Amino acid sequence: MDYEAKAREILNSMTLAEKIGQMCLGFISNENLNEMLEAIRQGKYGAYLTYADFSDKKDMHDKIMQASRESRTGIPVLYGKDVIHGHFTVFPIGLGMAAGFNPEFAEKVFSFIAEEASSEGIFWTFSPMIDVARDPRWGRIAEGFGEDTYLTSRMAEAAVWGLQGRDPEALGKQEKILACPKHFIGYGAVEGGRDANTAEISQHTLMNVYFPPFLAAMKAGAGSIMSGYHDINGEPVSASYNILTHMIKELGGLDGFIVSDFGTTAHLLKYRYAEDERQAVDITVNNGMDMDMCSSLFTKHLEKLVEEGKIPVGRIDDAVLRILKTKLRLDLWNRKVGPLKDKGQFKLSDEAKSLSVEAARQASVLLMNKDSALPLSKDIKKLYVAGPYVHARREYFGCWCLDGVSHVIEPVIDILKRKLENVEIRHLDYFMSELILSSEDYIDTVIYFGGEAPERSGERNNITNLRLPEGQEEQIISLANRGKKVILVVVAGRPLSLARVIPYVYAILYVFHPGTGGPEAIAQILTGEAEPGGRMPVTVPVSEGQIPLYYNSIQVRSDRPEHLKYNDMTEKPLYCFGYGLTYTDFKVSDIKVDRNEIRKNESVRVTVNVENTGTRSGEAVIQCYINDCVSSLLRPCKELKGFKRVTLDKGESKIVEFTLGKEELGFFNHKGEFIVEPGSFRVFVGLDCENTIDTCFVVTD
Repeated sequence: MDYEAKAREILNSMTLAEKIGQMCLGFISNENLNEMLEAIRQGKYGAYLTYADFSDKKDMHDKIMQASRESRTGIPVLYGKDVIHGHFTVFPIGLGMAAGFNPEFAEKVFSFIAEEASSEGIFWTFSPMIDVARDPRWGRIAEGFGEDTYLTSRMAEAAVWGLQGRDPEALGKQEKILACPKHFIGYGAVEGGRDANTAEISQHTLMNVYFPPFLAAMKAGAGSIMSGYHDINGEPVSASYNILTHMIKELGGLDGFIVSDFGTTAHLLKYRYAEDERQAVDITVNNGMDMDMCSSLFTKHLEKLVEEGKIPVGRIDDAVLRILKTKLRLDLWNRKVGPLKDKGQFKLSDEAKSLSVEAARQASVLLMNKDSALPLSKDIKKLYVAGPYVHARREYFGCWCLDGVSHVIEPVIDILKRKLENVEIRHLDYFMSELILSSEDYIDTVIYFGGEAPERSGERNNITNLRLPEGQEEQIISLANRGKKVILVVVAGRPLSLARVIPYVYAILYVFHPGTGGPEAIAQILTGEAEPGGRMPVTVPVSEGQIPLYYNSIQVRSDRPEHLKYNDMTEKPLYCFGYGLTYTDFKVSDIKVDRNEIRKNESVRVTVNVENTGTRSGEAVIQCYINDCVSSLLRPCKELKGFKRVTLDKGESKIVEFTLGKEELGFFNHKGEFIVEPGSFRVFVGLDCENTIDTCFVVTD
């Protein structure tokens, strides 16, 4: 189908009021349902979202769709929802998915998410969240893919491909839904880690750190983009011509539409950027916003502003054409809206279980394993489990999980009892138990399931204290001081500082909020049935006082220690980016480049030998970093530019190859041009950002 021609044909038949209706996303609740049904029937809304429980009205979303088809134009309404990391089946939060360093697998996960969501008429998701985040105090770090631009870019395109399909025509299939990468742009850089706060970002950093993931998502075919609540350098991003029109539509080449975040048009008054609602609409639309989410201001003022000549009809037509083309690509006219599922009767399919368990396994990072405390010894006869997440179900879902089904989850203690049938497992369900102190009932090993509740991370949930929540450290230390071998499993939505408890524990397994498959994956890892597959997608600080702390800074700490050090604390992280242990050992050696010199439009092939030097098979995540040795704008000391998962048997070795070309070697200059400069480059390959070997090559004109 020629979507452009068909969209123009529809556009030419529409009144101004009907066009404006397509630019309005309304909020539906139980209270306003009948009113909204009539408004949709009159063509006043082109999209809607809801958080209402319509479980007693199984066909409600079909009725809403039918109401839109009964409008004069018959243009179907688009139902959008925050299906961030799962619908019925929940997968690890974004930070956990990024820990897998596996975009190919992430694509499968997001494809499954799309299939589940579309079955209930959700054909648009406000996902993926691809804000690069360097401040773990910010609650929404949980939703994104971490601190690194390259990793986030690869995960962004994988998510878009999974949700929409790689072929542009695939978006019209019943099981595919529209992606909406968010929040454009720099939302993760808000001051103090305070959600929706102001951000000061240089043009150099904006273009080279925060823009590439969105560019990757748009190149992957993302059909919509959501702008953020915040401002950058004093300008609200949802009212900026440079951001909305120049960066997204011109540089990014978005063929779809831009939607505001919830109520951001009205927020212009709160920011004191507009004197009244009319001016807020004037600014927002003229600068490139295509759809307003839930402020109702477009409905109230846009038609009058157009009639007065304040907003050109051409700007309206451009916005509506973008929305119509996207709806045509989605094939909304022929989409079937299934009835709402009875969650109480939901059963986890074999595919859902397998996928969710593997996702949780790949999200699990082994940070510490003193004296090979994990996997658990076969000689253990008695085992204590303690902490707030022993019997958890829904708590494993994490933030922004609206529809996850928790009754299908088996608590981790029950799974351990099944897997360790010859081990006596007891639960410590209060702060201290006299039972474990008595000599006649001595238990040596304790697995402590600690961390933070989903409500402690996510939107509006910013914190200043990155330690474990109150009471957990004391319990861990108390257990250790009584001679117990403590193994710590951390369930969390951000990197927490574990500096205080590290001297008291033998092993640390960091699982983030792992979703439906979390308990099973954790039990498999603890018992040695599977190995931890994750690597840290963020730097873990020792203390909040080090923030911001990220691996790819411009200054090299070891080169100027007298300037960059703290007098009262180490400047080094607790755990570096890319770090993660396995149950075996790997050695990376013999780094080579196939050419010592290349031209700017050519590529170089980098190879290393990877050997499993341990006692069992395992997975290595081999990471490739570069440094532009001399450049016209200062570049990071190290930048991730490639990674590969490699499975090797005991004693096996393999050559791993990376290709570095223009995309990996270039950057945006102050003119907004993507360039590769001639000069020397150093390439590092290793098991994390610090444990690397290196060589160099030269780029010429």
